[in-house]
Amino acid sequence: MNQVLAAIVLVLMMSSARVNAGAIQLVTNLAPPYQIQQGDTISGTSVATLQCIFQHMELTSDITILPWKRALKHLEQGLSDGLFSASYDPNINRFATLSAPIAIEKWYFFSAADVSLSPTENTPIGVISGSNQDQWLSQLGYHKLQRVSSYPQLIKLALSKRVHAVAADAQAFTESLVTHFDIQPEFTKAFIKYAPLGVYFNKGFVEQRQHFLTQFNEQTPACTNDTITLSNSERQTLKTVVLEQLANWINTPLIADTVKQQNARNSYLSASQIHALEAQWQQQRPSLQSHAQLLQTNLLSEYFQQIKRQSGGLFNEIIAMDRNGLVIAMSDLTSDLWQGDEDKFTQTFDVGPDVVFVDQLKYDESTHKFQVQISVSVSDEEQTAIGALTVGVDVEHALSNRQITAKLN
Repeated sequence: MNQVLAAIVLVLMMSSARVNAGAIQLVTNLAPPYQIQQGDTISGTSVATLQCIFQHMELTSDITILPWKRALKHLEQGLSDGLFSASYDPNINRFATLSAPIAIEKWYFFSAADVSLSPTENTPIGVISGSNQDQWLSQLGYHKLQRVSSYPQLIKLALSKRVHAVAADAQAFTESLVTHFDIQPEFTKAFIKYAPLGVYFNKGFVEQRQHFLTQFNEQTPACTNDTITLSNSERQTLKTVVLEQLANWINTPLIADTVKQQNARNSYLSASQIHALEAQWQQQRPSLQSHAQLLQTNLLSEYFQQIKRQSGGLFNEIIAMDRNGLVIAMSDLTSDLWQGDEDKFTQTFDVGPDVVFVDQLKYDESTHKFQVQISVSVSDEEQTAIGALTVGVDVEHALSNRQITAKLN
């Protein structure tokens, strides 16, 4: 009997070991709000995102909290499969591969509301010691950095005016302000950059699981809709910047005249015929001959290409659509000819004239930039919506050099 019990216990132990061995072994550090530990519970926005991704992949994970330098050693030595939340680092690239973003740090300079922000390499800037901002500004040659160990200390440093500004992640700065200060002071903030945060997976682990990283990256968009987003102030700033630019050229007669001509030309099209055109478009890819070449060489497309070049990097795409949602002009080849079921069309043309729609923030892995599409309805002289126009916007370019003074909560 004792031998039977011993055998059962051994089988259970082996089964448990196999389960643990099958879990993805992750290591991280404490970095609210991304990674938080309360008792034995590890939570935070990045942790929740990873749980979502692994649930979609039907995988489990074990997370260990360590100081950052020890966590890096664990990853390099293969003691952990992955490390998060990490920004791009050439040194880590030697032994690990970075995933698509699971979170985003939004870096801003913050100063007391009555201080105008114009930081330079010779300006005293406050940072949290060892933070991503500390390392980045040091690499850029900022040699008057004043370092503190926590966000409450950083906020006090900014209010003391002993530094020109402090550099920080906006979400962490704001949450610390709300949590630790009863009276909410006003701050002036100026955008620095977005810093995507991902998971560095050990190269040996990635080689053993050939399709793991591809599948992981495919799941990230669905699990980051609530975390990789624009704030209300960023959304409003983008609207202001883009509308200022559009005002310079959107009322050119070429746009409305081209839309009208295409509306007349395509007025006979039924829904089934439109879907047939879309199917033909997809079948022609990647060569995209005939209709694609016609679109790219029409006068409005050439005009959009010129506007894109003159934008200095602000616009990465411009397209116009007729009343059916069919693309009639484009600065660059589009993946779809028919946009009639997408928000860029349904939230503009279907709503009416003078509508501005800001889509979701997206990360372009090919350019390593964050982009957003902003769409407006195209109207005729009677202010009736006759089509729609969309511009793809480099978000960081648009937010640069814009100062905002407000209570951050």
